[in-house]
Amino acid sequence: MAEDNPKIFTKTPFIFAAGAAAGVIFHMFARSDKMRSLTVNALAKGMQIKDDAQASLASIREDAEDIYAEARQQAQAGAKPAPPATRNRRTAVSGKTATAGARE
Repeated sequence: MAEDNPKIFTKTPFIFAAGAAAGVIFHMFARSDKMRSLTVNALAKGMQIKDDAQASLASIREDAEDIYAEARQQAQAGAKPAPPATRNRRTAVSGKTATAGARE
């Protein structure tokens, strides 16, 4: 392909020089104090997000393990599953408490 386009040989030194210059400029920018503080802050935020996600996943896993253990226990005992517990829930629109089966 290089034989088909002889202009590439005349552009190659300029492309190389532009790449080297970009590398030097990036290196100078990356070593600046401002870039360092931005990088440290970004990594700290990323670590916080990771820790929060791990905590959420651990909670979800514990809940799933509890449900599995309860289901296994009921299956081994041959018992019928217990009806789900009714909880008080707040409606997003009215802010009033509504119980399962009760109408407002």
